Amino acid sequence: MPQPCAGDTARCQYRLLPLRLAVLIMALMQLERLQYFVALAEELHFSRAAERLQLSQPALSQQVKRLERQLGVQLCERGPHGVTLTAAGERLADGARDLVTSYEALIAEVTAVGHGEAGVLRIAHTRSDGAAVARAALAAFGRQHPGVEVRAEVGWTAWNLDRLVTGDLDAAIVRTPIERPGLRVEPLAESEVVAVLPTGHRLARSRRIRSAWLLEETVLCWPRRQAPAAHAALLTQLFGTGPFPALHDEPDADHLLAAVAEGAGIGLLDRARVPRRRGLLMRRFTAPEPHLGIGLAWRPDHPSPQLRALLATLRRA
Repeated sequence: MPQPCAGDTARCQYRLLPLRLAVLIMALMQLERLQYFVALAEELHFSRAAERLQLSQPALSQQVKRLERQLGVQLCERGPHGVTLTAAGERLADGARDLVTSYEALIAEVTAVGHGEAGVLRIAHTRSDGAAVARAALAAFGRQHPGVEVRAEVGWTAWNLDRLVTGDLDAAIVRTPIERPGLRVEPLAESEVVAVLPTGHRLARSRRIRSAWLLEETVLCWPRRQAPAAHAALLTQLFGTGPFPALHDEPDADHLLAAVAEGAGIGLLDRARVPRRRGLLMRRFTAPEPHLGIGLAWRPDHPSPQLRALLATLRRA
């Protein structure tokens, strides 16, 4: 029995560890013996039960005898043609069967969670092209890991990264590049950015437009705070170090498209998100066309089994 260790909580906890470990080992041994006895009760034959358990017959017999000594009762009668349970043995078999089944189910569930085959994956994705990428990625993940519950949310890149850093998410599908120390990004896709013009705009006569032509226009884009690094990267691809056109923020694609249709300016939007709509035209930029990335961000210091499974799925795709 460990000695009291008043005034030193850490040392006391350290001394209790062997006792707790011993209790755990004893409990597991007891469950193992119950598993053996349940198999014997179902087979009513030592040889068949031993074969089912992948044990030798003497080892199984010894474990049953230890269980009988521990309980202080006879559980079975051994005969030349098999085994007959005593009343105590029948009662133990009835009660132990549910206990063993629950224990085996728990172990299977714990193992599945630890291997990323069960449990919960918490993920958020952007409202941009990340939505389509997320659907494809999570569909593939769901087919390969149907036991994992995916809790998906939608949010802007900066918000998703904040929640990832605080541990509220396992992963986030975001616009890239990002500038967050301590995070890693798995590239998923690239999205070409195009100009969206109102019908009848003077630049609509050109099949492609030069970014310098936008310097005399009002340019509509998402707010910088939603994805600061990606916002800066896009402007650099289009305008270098400057000068820059007049910029006007629009909170999302729907507002941007409506503003363009009303003649408020020329919008910058992912090519795949530009709809065929009366009053709007899409024009690509001259080469090199501006692109932004879509990537899966995560914390390498705390990867959950479910996240590791997701990364493996994405890398196989």
